[in-house]
Amino acid sequence: MNKYLKIFSGLVLGAMFCSSVFAGTYSRTYSFTDGTTAYGSQIAAELDALGTSVNNIVNAQIATGAAISDAKLAQIVTPSKVSGAAITLLTSVPSGAGELPSANLNIATQAEMETATDTDVLVTAGRSKFHPAVAKAWARFNGTGTPTISTSHNIDSSITDNGTGDYTLSFTTDFSHATPCVVANAGGTGGTDDQFVGINSSAAGTVRIEIWNTSSTAEDAEIVNVVAFGDQS
Repeated sequence: MNKYLKIFSGLVLGAMFCSSVFAGTYSRTYSFTDGTTAYGSQIAAELDALGTSVNNIVNAQIATGAAISDAKLAQIVTPSKVSGAAITLLTSVPSGAGELPSANLNIATQAEMETATDTDVLVTAGRSKFHPAVAKAWARFNGTGTPTISTSHNIDSSITDNGTGDYTLSFTTDFSHATPCVVANAGGTGGTDDQFVGINSSAAGTVRIEIWNTSSTAEDAEIVNVVAFGDQS
């Protein structure tokens, strides 16, 4: 073949190859194990579609036994996407899950606490006091000399000393009625003093107690315990 013809043929073939490659046309086909074939351009289109669908996965595309990492689930912030069994089947709160919004919890109201019949509501620290079985006020104090409280709840720090063995305690938060149930006892640090305590009177905001010895003589006590039950507003 004439050398000029060879050169011309090579240029034509080279131009055809470059045109095919750089114009983006893929004529090569690929065979798969199931016997199907596809052009390179078809495969590229499928890969593009796959890339798009990965960011828009729907439930039907997730296998039943798919092991989705907790880190990915923790990124769900849309409330409507977490419901039903996703919460009710939890036996514990996953670490890092944070706190559930109180609006989504069935928290007992004051009325429910006072009725004390519900068994499917949650009790908060601030409302547990409304349960009828919970003491609304209590104190331990030394009644000798100037009465001094050692520990208490819902009792004013100052106790009125009405005389020997006679004390009036005031509630910080009053009862909703004038007849709270008050229980009291008294004694000495050695445990040998026999003393008796009587409830002189009670009101929504106060209770007055009196103490006597076995000779029915009024007597101050080193240890006095007072507990009050009832309803509060």
